[in-house]
Amino acid sequence: MFVTRRDRNLLTVCLVMSALFKIIAGLRMPQEPAKFVTASLRASKRIFDEPDVSLAGRTSLITGANSGLGREAAIKLCALGSKVVLLCRNPALGEAAVKEVKAKAGPNGGSVSFVPLDLASLASIDACVARLQSEVSNVDVLMNNAGVMAVPTREQTVDGFETQIGVNHLGHYYLTAKLWNAGLIAPSPANGNRVARVVNVASTAHFFGELETAMMDNDLLLARPGAYSPWGAYGNSKLANVLFTRELAARLRKAGRDDVVTFSLHPGVCRTDLWRHIAGALPKVPRSLLPVVGLAALPVALPLAVPVATAALTFTKSSKEGAQTQIYLAASNKLDLAGSSGEYHDNFKVAKTSDSGRNPAVAAWLWQQSEALTGAKFDGL
Repeated sequence: MFVTRRDRNLLTVCLVMSALFKIIAGLRMPQEPAKFVTASLRASKRIFDEPDVSLAGRTSLITGANSGLGREAAIKLCALGSKVVLLCRNPALGEAAVKEVKAKAGPNGGSVSFVPLDLASLASIDACVARLQSEVSNVDVLMNNAGVMAVPTREQTVDGFETQIGVNHLGHYYLTAKLWNAGLIAPSPANGNRVARVVNVASTAHFFGELETAMMDNDLLLARPGAYSPWGAYGNSKLANVLFTRELAARLRKAGRDDVVTFSLHPGVCRTDLWRHIAGALPKVPRSLLPVVGLAALPVALPLAVPVATAALTFTKSSKEGAQTQIYLAASNKLDLAGSSGEYHDNFKVAKTSDSGRNPAVAAWLWQQSEALTGAKFDGL
C-alpha cells in the first residue's frame, strides 16, 4: 500500500489525537463555548402538561413539521384542539406526516393539513402565503421550526443566500413578514385567546455565532474567501434567530401591538435528522487509512464506548422531549406573555443568551440586512 506524505501527516495527527483524547476533557474551554456545552448538558426531560389548556378554534402553522421536533409539536398542538397546518418542503413527506399527526393526536384533535413550503426559495414562500390566505383567517401560533445544520461546504439558496442563514433565518424572517403584512398573524377570539405567538426555534449553538464580525465585514452571507465554516455559519443562523426574536418583540412593543408576542428557545441536543450533514462536516480520512486509524483509536474507544453511549442518551433528548419547550411557548396558560416576549428560553424558563444575543446594534443591523436581502418589511413596525 502506497502512503502519500499527506496520508502520513494525517495518520500522525490521528495518533496524537488518540493519545490526547483522555486529557482534552480536563482542559479549560473559552467562556462562550463552555457556556454552550454546559447549557447543552442540562437536558431536562420534562413533558408539557397543563390539563386546562385548550387550543380549540385556534390555528397553528409549523415549518418543518414532517419530522423531528416539528412533527412532535404538531401532534401535541393538534391533540389540544388546534387546527394545524404543516409547512413542509417535500409533498410526499408532508402528506404522510398529516396522516401520522391525525392518528397520534387522537379523535378529539383539531384538523391537520399540509401546504408546500421551501424556505430556500422566496418564491415558494410567496406561494405558500398566498395559499394560506385562502385557507386560514388568522394565525394564533407561528412556529418557525425548520432548519439545516452544519452544511459541509458553502451552498446557496435559489435566491443566492448562504444556505444556513438563508433557510434558518432569512426564510423565516420573510415568511413571518409576509404573514404579518397579510394580516394573518393575529389572535382568534375563540376560547378567549387574545394574543398570537411567534415561536422561533434557536439553539445554544448561537454562542458560536459571530455576527459582530459579519457586521464589521458587512458579510452576513459569508461570501468572503475563508469566511465560511459549517459550525460558524450554523451558529450565526441560530444567533440570528435569537436577535430576530428580540428585535421583533421590541418593535411590537413600540408599535403598541400587545396582541402579538414572540419567543426564541433552545430545544436541547436532540436525536433528530437535523444531524444529517454531520458526516460531511467532519475531516475526511482516506479509505486506505481507516483500518490504521481504527486500530489507533481502539485503546481509547473501547473503554469509553459504554459510558459515552450512556452519556449520549442521558444528555440528549428524543424528538418528543426536545419539542416540549416550543410546545410550552405555543400553548401554556402559565407563561408571562408580555413579560417574556423577546426572551430566549431553555427547559421552560427564560435563559441567558450570549453577549451577542443581547447586542441591540447587531440586532438592528441584522434587521436592516434582512429587509435589504429579502425585500420585505413589516408594515407598521
